[in-house]
Amino acid sequence: MNKAAEPFVRNWRILMPVLAIAAVVAGLALLIHQMSKPVSASNITSVGSSAAVPALPQPIPVSGAYAKFSYPGGMQATTGAQGPMGEEVAVYDYKMPDVVPWHLSVTINHLHEPGLAYDSNYLVRKNHPAQYQPSTITAGSNTFTVMTDTQAGGFAKAAFLLHGDLSADISLTGDDSSGDSTLAKAFQQVLQSWQWQ
Repeated sequence: MNKAAEPFVRNWRILMPVLAIAAVVAGLALLIHQMSKPVSASNITSVGSSAAVPALPQPIPVSGAYAKFSYPGGMQATTGAQGPMGEEVAVYDYKMPDVVPWHLSVTINHLHEPGLAYDSNYLVRKNHPAQYQPSTITAGSNTFTVMTDTQAGGFAKAAFLLHGDLSADISLTGDDSSGDSTLAKAFQQVLQSWQWQ
């Protein structure tokens, strides 16, 4: 080794561990600084008898020829979804890709006569009262007839709304390990946003 390079190599061997120790100390100082900041209230979840319902992602608006509504962000239109058939004039179909399995279906039907008695999706449920429990939900300015599938594992509701000779069939099914509250909130979000065109 060159005699002129020996002091540089000796200093470098001493300098490397000192720099490594300085980097570790700086990282620890930054970590301690971040941990000493006050906790924001948005990061706190209350613990008690009523569990907090997680916030839904920003709703995504849909504006079609017959109606406007919003569905929870994160849901995606299903590929290969079947178009309108029979009395259907519009079909919207969504799934939540990383939640097993959320499925939202919105169908608008042209009825032969005004009245839910002419909506085949409603009739199937009405004709099986042991399985489907009827109720009503008022959301916004609309009052929906709702059928809850009491035999489904998880959340399974279908809402029906008339507008002249049109009917809207809005169903949401899913199973969430944290319970049905998030699905119920998503269902309410869709119903609350519903507007006929």
